[in-house]
Amino acid sequence: MDNGASIIDTRTDIDTRTEERDFQGTRFEIGWTYQLKSYNFFGINISKDYTDNSSLLTSTTFKFKTVDDTVTPNLETSDEITVLADPHDRYNKYQISTKLQNYS
Repeated sequence: MDNGASIIDTRTDIDTRTEERDFQGTRFEIGWTYQLKSYNFFGINISKDYTDNSSLLTSTTFKFKTVDDTVTPNLETSDEITVLADPHDRYNKYQISTKLQNYS
């Protein structure tokens, strides 16, 4: 009976059990500023980000251990990796901002 806490996987090397992600995201931004009289400025800015939630994910460290019992004493080798857990998601984020500045 599987309680969802672990996954039984027969793959034995790290490269086939994990996926490396190198996503930096993109950002497009455009703005406009208007001068009202000589000391007042009004601006509006619109932006669109394509980003992910990797900064919100929790990290877990795994240790992969191999034991060679054909020799005495047994030889042990291990690799330790840190991975991000939880569902990974990419999404669009939109933002509109305005500003009124008075330089009097």
